[in-house]
Amino acid sequence: MTQECDIINPKVLYFEFNRKTGELTAEVKEPLIIKHKGLGYLITFDLVEFSLKNNRLFFSGYTRYSNLKKSIRKKWKRNRLEAFNGSQMHFLRSLKSKQLKKNGFIVNQFRRELNPERPSEKEIKFAKELLLLQGNTISTLKEIENPLTQINSAIVTVKNSSKPKYIDYLYKRNISEEYIYSSNKNVSFLDFENYLTIIYTKEPEEENYLIGMFGKRKKAIGMQTSNIVLINGKSVIDKSGVLVNPKAIYVEGYWGFESFANMLPTDYQTNKN
Repeated sequence: MTQECDIINPKVLYFEFNRKTGELTAEVKEPLIIKHKGLGYLITFDLVEFSLKNNRLFFSGYTRYSNLKKSIRKKWKRNRLEAFNGSQMHFLRSLKSKQLKKNGFIVNQFRRELNPERPSEKEIKFAKELLLLQGNTISTLKEIENPLTQINSAIVTVKNSSKPKYIDYLYKRNISEEYIYSSNKNVSFLDFENYLTIIYTKEPEEENYLIGMFGKRKKAIGMQTSNIVLINGKSVIDKSGVLVNPKAIYVEGYWGFESFANMLPTDYQTNKN
C-alpha cells in the first residue's frame, strides 16, 4: 500500500549520507503528517531514529492515528484487515493466544553460518587490489582448477567472492508456540535461539514485493515468508501484541517489505476496525 501513502509536509525531513560509513540517516524538525488513503488514516509520526546501512533499514518513532472521512469506510475496513493478516502484530497475538496454526502461520527454525567456500572480506580485498595492480592484463573469466601462482589464487578468490556469505541450515519444521514463547509473572516474551522463518499461508505476496526495489522479480510461492532473529535475547511482548523494544529483532523478507505502509494502531481489533 506504499503508493497510497502521501507525506503532507516532506520539507521537514532531512537526510544525511556519511560517505565513510556508507550510512544514510534522517531527522525531522517537526512530526511528519502522512495521509494513508489505503487504510483511511491521517498519521502523525514523530521520527526518533532512521538509518540505512548495508541494506539494513531501521526506523522508530511515536505514531498517532486518526480516521479520515468516512465515505469509503468499507474499503478501509477491508484494507486494514488485509494489512493485519500475516503481519508481525498478527503473529505475536497468535503466539500469545497459542493459535499460530489456526491463524495460518507455519514457523521453522534455522541457524545461519558463514559459507566456508567463500573467502573472507580481507582475502577478497587483497585479491582485488592485487589484480588491480596488473591493469587490464588479467582475465578473471578463465577457469583455474589448481592455482599455482599468487595471481591465479587471486583470480579464484575474486570468482568465489560471488558465493553467498552465509548458509542457512533448517533444523526444525512446524514448531509450536512453546519453543518460541515464554512468560514470567504475566510478562510475555518472544524467546528463541538462532533464526525463525515465519510463513503466512492464507495470503499470497503482493505484486510490488515480487517486483522488488530494483526490478529484479522474485519467484512467487503463494505465501508470505519472513525471517527474524532476536538481536539481544528474549524480548517483551506488550498486551497489544507489539514488541516493547523496536530494536529487538532484525527482519528479512515480507515483513521488511511491508514496513511502515502496513502498520496499524496498537489498539486495532479485527472485529471493530
